[in-house]
Amino acid sequence: MATATYLMWSHAVVGSSCRVTDVVNVDKAWQLQKGVSRARTFPADAEVHMHPRSPKSVGLTDNLRNGARLVVASAELTNFLRGQELKQVEYLPVTVKNHKGRAVKVPYFIVHPVEPIDCLDIAASNPTMNEIIPSDIDWVEQIVLDHARIDPARRLFRVARFSNIVFVRDDLAKAVSDGGFSGVAFENLDEYEGSEP
Repeated sequence: MATATYLMWSHAVVGSSCRVTDVVNVDKAWQLQKGVSRARTFPADAEVHMHPRSPKSVGLTDNLRNGARLVVASAELTNFLRGQELKQVEYLPVTVKNHKGRAVKVPYFIVHPVEPIDCLDIAASNPTMNEIIPSDIDWVEQIVLDHARIDPARRLFRVARFSNIVFVRDDLAKAVSDGGFSGVAFENLDEYEGSEP
């Protein structure tokens, strides 16, 4: 069996597709980027809004672009991922509101990998640590994963201490791409361009 490779979940701009704001009406929304389970505490009125800085961007894709790098997925893409029986992944319903503040008629979900994996090769990645939380990583020169520490059953996950990216195993990325879902893209790890603090 070939060794798995991993990609970064990203987005593709499709025509006038919208981008959305960070999640609102969610207490401790930062937990969504840290991989903290929210299945029992996620509010029914969680929302994202079409971004006011892009008033002409109104198109809906299967994967909505957002600054928090959350996976905001259509029901179709969500159902596809559910069918993959992914481990340690939650599907949290979220309402998308248009530029007039009206809820769009189609459902969306935040696809939320929990229990981040401690698999970043710290030395090889050459990180810059967070000044406030010294155990957290703000930025790395390159992303190097230690595959020996990744459970083969985990096909969609975040990385402990450096959790602002969702990683995808190559076979799952191919299955999603083959499904023809709009707005979805994947990047190789060597394409990482973090913002150095």
